[in-house]
Amino acid sequence: MHSSVKDVQASALSGRIDDAIDRLAPGAEQLLEQLVGINSINPGFPGIDRESVIGGETACTRLIGAYLSKLDFELNDVAADPQRINLAAVLKGTGGGRSLLFNGHVDTVAPFKPEAWTSGDPWKPVRRGEELFGLGSTDMKGALRRPASPSRLLRKPACG
Repeated sequence: MHSSVKDVQASALSGRIDDAIDRLAPGAEQLLEQLVGINSINPGFPGIDRESVIGGETACTRLIGAYLSKLDFELNDVAADPQRINLAAVLKGTGGGRSLLFNGHVDTVAPFKPEAWTSGDPWKPVRRGEELFGLGSTDMKGALRRPASPSRLLRKPACG
């Protein structure tokens, strides 16, 4: 195949992928805002009262699971500690190809001076233009929502 034909095909595919990402972005942004709104401080951190924060990580994984289940992912709970459930989500392919793994965490550190946060509450997300402020918005909740939406693009109908 001539290289200019390949370039045109690649450009067309790239445009369809960009369009699909644009369609999925609002849902991913909403997911991030919901994740930031959940107190998921790691209950194992020194000085943290486990009982006051336990359940936040599981709430986050349940939210991510609900989102991924709409995208045809198979969901599996993984829990060394039944009060801190992790999620393994699998998007089955058509077979024979390579696998792709996304990995992350939903626990956060405890906020230092919670009253000094942009909103006065680290779990109340605040949007300023394209930026979202809140505990976990960049580490790691923001990064977790990123692969959730584009993974749908791995399925041909999302790009077609």
